[in-house]
Amino acid sequence: PKKASLRFFDPCLWRDNANNIWLFFTKSNTYWDGIAGVWATKLTRKKDTILNTPARRLFDGVMMNKPVYLSSLNDILYPVSLWNTPPTPPSKTGTFIYKSDVAANTPQFNSMIMYSSLKVPDNIRTFDEHQLVETNIPGHVLCFVRTKVGIYSCTSMDYGRTWSKLEPFKSVG
Repeated sequence: PKKASLRFFDPCLWRDNANNIWLFFTKSNTYWDGIAGVWATKLTRKKDTILNTPARRLFDGVMMNKPVYLSSLNDILYPVSLWNTPPTPPSKTGTFIYKSDVAANTPQFNSMIMYSSLKVPDNIRTFDEHQLVETNIPGHVLCFVRTKVGIYSCTSMDYGRTWSKLEPFKSVG
């Protein structure tokens, strides 16, 4: 980093539907400045060198897991959190799903919208780390969330717009 106080963390590699490789990462002015920010850069390779496009800031928060491409809608869902950790005001925190469309077979990052959010009770909420996957049922998206008391899950039947109640996922222990 150019400034000693800058922190870059939570790298997340993703291959889009056109086989481009993207690096998403979080940048904060300190360990946690209350907002941070999710950034993206497209990676290419030239011989033994990895090249990248200029990084672009996408949203406030942290994205610890890969986006999900919804082929039936030609949209991308991004699992992004604003942690319930000082100095973030409690009213701004959340476990969010952002959405963008895809043009010319690559993410454009021009039409980012806050699409939905998950209701994670404060007494079990931690660093969220929610993950999304589209199942083989049209419109069905499954979500797992890290909590203080284990893995919780919820589902959406409308491509991530609305979510069922978060419940403990007990199938693995």
